[in-house]
Amino acid sequence: MIKILTVFVRRADLSRRGFRDYYEGHHVKLAMEHVAEFGFRKYARNHVVGPEGVEPGFDCLTEFFFESLEQAGSSAGFMQTPEGRIFAEDELNFLDMSHHPSFELVEHVLCGPPRAVDPKGLRKQALVLSRAAGKSAAEFARTAQEHVLARARLHAA
Repeated sequence: MIKILTVFVRRADLSRRGFRDYYEGHHVKLAMEHVAEFGFRKYARNHVVGPEGVEPGFDCLTEFFFESLEQAGSSAGFMQTPEGRIFAEDELNFLDMSHHPSFELVEHVLCGPPRAVDPKGLRKQALVLSRAAGKSAAEFARTAQEHVLARARLHAA
């Protein structure tokens, strides 16, 4: 299974609520009509909902799951078709396209149940880390894992 994470940032003229209303009320509905063409195995959105007054620099982390890298490539190919370009045009209605990174992820569950058995009503927090200049990938991974484990212990208490 391949997981692609895309960082969505709202247009400057939209509120967080306006962004979410458009994304969920229009764009997602449009996408769900074309699931077969996109080839998603799973499509999940993680909207920023708080705390008030905090601006993390993005509004939604969207996860796209595919059976294979080839399937993910087919989805990108669909976006190049006339029907797929409708989505790219619609994104201009709510997204700041100057910052729209998308990348493949590998998930490692450090504690708790696997995602497939998350309890109903689970609240999630996203911790977005970036490597400082000059820090090696191995050092960053070690430091990030230590940080995440410390937060998990804190929340378990």
